[in-house]
Amino acid sequence: MNVYQIIWFWLVLFLFAVYAALDGFDLGSGIWRLFTKDEEKKKAILGAIAPYWDGNEVWLVAAGTCLFAAFPVVYATVFSGFYLAIILLGVAFMFRAVSIEFRNKYEGAGWKGFWDAGIGLGSLIPPLIFGVAIGNLMRGVPISSGPEYGGTFWGLFDRYSLLIGIFAVVMFSFHGAVHLGDRKKAGISGVIYALLFAAVVLVSYFGYPHLFENFRSHPHLYLLVAANMALLCILIVKPVFSLSFVSIIVNMLLAGCAMYPVMVFASPDPALSLTAANASSSLLTLKTMLVITGLGLPVAIGYTLWFYKTFKRGTAGY
Repeated sequence: MNVYQIIWFWLVLFLFAVYAALDGFDLGSGIWRLFTKDEEKKKAILGAIAPYWDGNEVWLVAAGTCLFAAFPVVYATVFSGFYLAIILLGVAFMFRAVSIEFRNKYEGAGWKGFWDAGIGLGSLIPPLIFGVAIGNLMRGVPISSGPEYGGTFWGLFDRYSLLIGIFAVVMFSFHGAVHLGDRKKAGISGVIYALLFAAVVLVSYFGYPHLFENFRSHPHLYLLVAANMALLCILIVKPVFSLSFVSIIVNMLLAGCAMYPVMVFASPDPALSLTAANASSSLLTLKTMLVITGLGLPVAIGYTLWFYKTFKRGTAGY
């Protein structure tokens, strides 16, 4: 495996991690609308989402584009195998976007109720699907020598993948509660978040030992697990947005440490797994894309910082 393949493995992970930490709080905020009846609170939540959601999703586009360019075999296999799930994800995102724009265009109770459901479900479904997808990549999916995905849509929803999906929903919900400044919701979801993190670690350790091969080879990586657990305990007592942001990044980093250099574990034959070495583009493509990304990434970071600074007070009257 060459240095460019290693760089791109971690760079793609970084882009997805930044997306999760950014879009996580507005998706999490939207989830809480499902449990909110007060009209003023609903407007406040919408105001906390409206300035940011579309800008945050730029990072998902960037991550997906880099995955396609650097690891086209992974992109093709995952997208073909998770085809129906990705369609559902796209529908959820579209329904959410339309709901945010249309919700306050008319004052009818039925009208607002319909679009409220669109915002809530459109915020709940994406983290669930993302979590289920990551769970499948980690536990292993049936891949032929093609490589082609050999499973079914319903086969994606096994117990482990659902656990990761629920963990992602709670993680984003907590992140959203912290963003909204709701200490009660943050306290409740924070406890569940920490408990689920511990459950994911234990289930992964005893049920999927291949995920801890890198940890056994490099025991210092266990410090990341301990540090994140300590961070979650701190967040329960003192929910701070920056620390919640870091916890999501660390969760993604732990997933990367568990899988490296594998990008898609194959089951039942690990020899068919897709790795950064056997699923990457040509060396020339990796080099060229690294230059392009090196020029574009500072622009994306600058743009993100600008619109966060510009809209940091939200638009409560949206």
